[in-house]
Amino acid sequence: MKNFFLFLFGFVCFFCEAQCFTRIQGANQHMTGLKTDGTLWGWGTNGNGQLSMVSSTSPAYEQFPVQMGTSNQWVYNKNGRANSFVIKADGTLWATGSNINGILGIGSTSTPFVLTQVGMATNYVAVDGYSQHTIALRTDGTLWAWGRNDNFQLGQGIASTDVLSPIQVGTGTDWVKIAATGGASFAIKSNGTLWCWGFNCSGNLTGSTTITTRSSPFQIGTATDWLFIEPGDCHVLALKNDNTLWAWGNRTSGQLGIPGINGIQSQTPKQVGTATWHSIATGRNTSFGVQTNGTLWAWGENTSGELGFNDTTNRNAPTQMGTDTNWVSVIAGEDHTIAIKNDGTLWGWGRNYFGAAGNGTISGTGAANPILVPTQIPNMCAPLQNESFSLATTISISPNPAKEQVNLVFSTALQNPSISIVDVTGKTVLTQNHSAILNNTSINVAGLSKGLYLVVVKSEGVVSVEKLVVN
Repeated sequence: MKNFFLFLFGFVCFFCEAQCFTRIQGANQHMTGLKTDGTLWGWGTNGNGQLSMVSSTSPAYEQFPVQMGTSNQWVYNKNGRANSFVIKADGTLWATGSNINGILGIGSTSTPFVLTQVGMATNYVAVDGYSQHTIALRTDGTLWAWGRNDNFQLGQGIASTDVLSPIQVGTGTDWVKIAATGGASFAIKSNGTLWCWGFNCSGNLTGSTTITTRSSPFQIGTATDWLFIEPGDCHVLALKNDNTLWAWGNRTSGQLGIPGINGIQSQTPKQVGTATWHSIATGRNTSFGVQTNGTLWAWGENTSGELGFNDTTNRNAPTQMGTDTNWVSVIAGEDHTIAIKNDGTLWGWGRNYFGAAGNGTISGTGAANPILVPTQIPNMCAPLQNESFSLATTISISPNPAKEQVNLVFSTALQNPSISIVDVTGKTVLTQNHSAILNNTSINVAGLSKGLYLVVVKSEGVVSVEKLVVN
């Protein structure tokens, strides 16, 4: 309960601070963030227009956040390796940056240099891309993909030439979480099962390193309690509903954090220690996590000091960074990382090509000079970073954005839950109390004004929070 009040305090107060972000996302060498007023900002490299500059002659990089476009209706952002994706409150999807293989989904391979709408659909809720393909989730639970498809990245059952506009993956309407990496895609269904398809890099699609590809969604094991997935280049981290951490795939640099011989892949998920985790992130060959006790940990490749330990020694197991116990989330690019404390401060470290670490300095193209220890980023805060604030139960909300009625589905059955909707001032505007075991419910929000809200669910001393946009 204490953590929830700290969060709610930040939610009320951050509206007084112009530089606070509700959500920050990393990529290769650029970052994007949504501000509290619904505007979109970016920093780092702009070589492919990933910061939505107006032409190919715009600055090659930005050391400080610059506004991307003029809209103040953005609600979700996600970065590809050299591009940026963002969703508006009306459910439309927009993209900018590198468009190799048609990864932007705008019907061509041209680079627009400014945010451009992807198709005409108005029900997108999530998107993820990497270097050459993209996947997206809609409010009806359907899954869509586009871009390169030579290794079945799009899950169509057949390899093909590049796909320049979104096409549906299968016919399922029960997808709830998605993630993409170099040549593969991952997704979680509402029943908690985990699926993958595409190129099987170092066994990250599990089961065998002799299988080159998975041509269509393939279930990973039989578990039905997967919560969140975060792939690196060829390794994968994932959380289960009990907040245990699991890893598989490439372990050449210790990035799995599990016992074994580096260089020998782990083809099936294995638990990483016995701790419970609140936030996880992966770089190219690095792994990071915040445990539920607020401590920050790192492991994997450290050849350029990207782990933040002020040395260049790899770590084969999760290693604590400092002694602070007030970390709440961690966001990783390929070789640089940002973490957030519960006071809303941002801290960055790692390689700082093009100013991606966000502290106003720059190492320059090809320069080694990383930031070797977590260093506070001045004039920036992010008290609302997490997409989901649950430590035990996640809330799936659909549709979101909503106009009249929203459906809530809980990852675990809740005993006598209390459900509230809180506005941006901290005022509770709707409440439901239940005296039974609940798996799902519906709430009529037709009487609410347009804007951002929080859905707060309390059950047996556990608090779960998820964002809701009323359109």
